[in-house]
Parts: sequence; structure tokens; C-alpha cells
Amino acid sequence: MDIKPFLFLLLVLFSAVALYSFNKLTAHQDMVLYNNGALITQEVNNGSLELPDDVILNSIIGEDYVLHKKYPLNSYILGNEVVVKKEGRTYEGVVLMYNDNEIIIKDDTKTYIVYSPESVELKKSIPSTILKNWLNVNGKITYAISSLKWEGKSILYVDDINSKFKVGALIKNNELHNTFKGNVKLFSGTIPFYHQYFRYEMTNSINPIDKEDVELGEGHSIYSLGYMEIPSGTEIYKELNSFEPDVKRYVEFSLSPLYSTTTKGIDVFSFKALEDICPGYVDIFYKNVFVGRVNINGFVENENVILKAGLDRYVLLKQSITSRNETKTDIYLTNKINITNYANYKNEVKIEFNIYDTFKPTSLPTFCKSSGDKIICNLNVNAKSNKEFTIGLHIIKQNNYILGG
Repeated sequence: MDIKPFLFLLLVLFSAVALYSFNKLTAHQDMVLYNNGALITQEVNNGSLELPDDVILNSIIGEDYVLHKKYPLNSYILGNEVVVKKEGRTYEGVVLMYNDNEIIIKDDTKTYIVYSPESVELKKSIPSTILKNWLNVNGKITYAISSLKWEGKSILYVDDINSKFKVGALIKNNELHNTFKGNVKLFSGTIPFYHQYFRYEMTNSINPIDKEDVELGEGHSIYSLGYMEIPSGTEIYKELNSFEPDVKRYVEFSLSPLYSTTTKGIDVFSFKALEDICPGYVDIFYKNVFVGRVNINGFVENENVILKAGLDRYVLLKQSITSRNETKTDIYLTNKINITNYANYKNEVKIEFNIYDTFKPTSLPTFCKSSGDKIICNLNVNAKSNKEFTIGLHIIKQNNYILGG
């Protein structure tokens, strides 16, 4: 990758350091973090405030402020004097044009075109008023940014004795120059952050996380984390709460009864949420082994949770169509299902056969039930063993067409 354009910009930015004189963003702030950005609230008394590079300008809320927008950097460089170096030679002059591959400068007598310069340095510093959006402000100011955000990062531990679910949050500061300090709240819910602006009033009471510190609203909840420092370019994990669920694990298969097939099942973990679970993802550990990551939209307390982790390598299902009798109006099928458990422990297995209204079971084992558009079979398969059973189906043709076939 050609780094010369980056060297050029780096030298330009370094030249502005001497004139930096704004209020730092490390001043105390109140922050509400969302999954796609954050609202920052600060108090400034008759001063100037530099805004982050990714500030959403039309989000600014305040009673008394003047916004100064940053000057386009490309336009500012044109017409300024620079020093250009390449292959041991130095060129000085006024910039007429530049891009990632070349720069054109002119001195008192000549015009130079320098291709792929090694370095470009401005002869004078750029005022920070040129490089940043900033405010003259008196009082409270609120604005939105996209670089500070959070996502749910929860962990499920499952073993034969007990299980534990940790609800957590991963806070990300993708701003490379600013450390954010202040009271932090996490907004859990889905809202149009960029398309429709909104206001959220911070409260003064912020305490460690417990049930009393989760504010419930219409379709959302808010976690109060208290005072935090979030350095630039960091990710911080915070545990919000935890509980010990009664987890049921099983291997699930979903298939059509119309075709012979051999397939592996999916590891499924099912339990009731004893606390709210925020949207994000869940890392699942079964018997101290990581078995998968599942994206979730979140769950509320007492909601049934079903997490499908990934393929189970030890349980194999084979379906064979052992008989097929067909007339102009009907088809009669007999299917043999063989399940082999190669693991050294017992596995609970759930099989869902996808059917339609024209599919009528003629014979099912006692552990199978027909329910709506599915036939559901639940059975246990001991370690290093297999089980075999058959199902019978009557399929009614519609205009000589098999629905689903």
C-alpha cells in the first residue's frame, strides 16, 4: 500500500498542533450510548468547544451557541507554500494542484510536477479553527457522534451440574484522538438514530448496575454504568447482570419427509431468561469448550430463549424412503429414520419434519406428534449407540402436483 498520501496528511495535521487552544473533550460529560452512536452532553461557560470529527452537525442542541464549521482541507492547502522532498532533492513553492500521486508547485521562476513525493510539509501551521468543527457556547450543549457506541456481548456457560448466563456490554471508542470521561448510560433498543433525531434527558442519579438501575421505557431499557473513562481507540467490557438458568440442550434436525438424506444436526440451547438480555451476540461454552456465537435481538425477563449454536459433529441422521405407493390422487410413503450418536455421552434429539395441509400421518411412534405444519419427534440416544424408527405419510395430490415436492 502506498503510504505517501498518508505521510502528507500526517505532516499537515502535525503542523496544526501549536495553535490548539480549545476546550478538551476530556472535560466531564454525560453520555448515552446506542448501538450506532452516542449522545454527548457537556456544560461550557462562555467558552469554545472543539467537536469530534464524526459529530452529526444537525444533532446539536443548545440554548446559546455558534457553530463554526471546519474549512475544507484541500481548499486550504491550495495556494500555500510547501516543501516537497523526493530522491534527495528538495522543491519549494506554492501548491497549484495535488492528489494522491502527484503535486504541482510553482516558485518564482519555475513550475514543478513531482510524482509520488516522499514528503510534503507546509511552511506554516494550520490554525485548529481550520481543521475542526467547533462551538462558541454558553451553557449546556448536546450533540451526537457515531464513533462511540456499544453492543451486547453475553456469555452462556453450560455443563452437567449448573449453567450461568452473563449479560454484558462491549463499549467501543473508535475516535482516535479523544478520551471520553463522564457518566455513562447504555440505551438498549432499536431507534432511527440517524434518520430521525430525538432528545433524551439525562438524570442526575447514576449508581452501580442492579435491578433498580435499569430504566424501562416503551420498547427499550437503559443501563446506568456510572462514571467511566473511555480512552481513544479502546473497547471496554462491562458485565451488566448474571443469572443461573435451567438450560436444556438438544440436537435439532429440520428436514422434508419427501427425500432420502443424510445430515448432521444443530446444537440448540433453550432456557427461560431470568433477567433482560440486551441485543448483540452470545458466546456459548459447553463443558468448557466454545461451541459457537449467536446473534440475538434481545430478550425480556421470563421470555423463552432458544440459541442455535452450530452443527453438532457427533449426531448423524439418515432418512430413507423404504416404500412409495402412488396413484393419480394419492401418495403413501414409509420413511425409516436412523440416528447415530458417536459421542461418549447421551444426546437428546429433536426432529422436525416440515409438512403441509395435504400431508396426513398414517403411523407415528409415541415420541412423535403432528402439530400444524410439522411432525415433531423428541427422543434420547445413548452414548455410542443408535436408534431407528419409521413414520408413515399419506399425501393428497392437488391437480397431480405434490405441494412441497
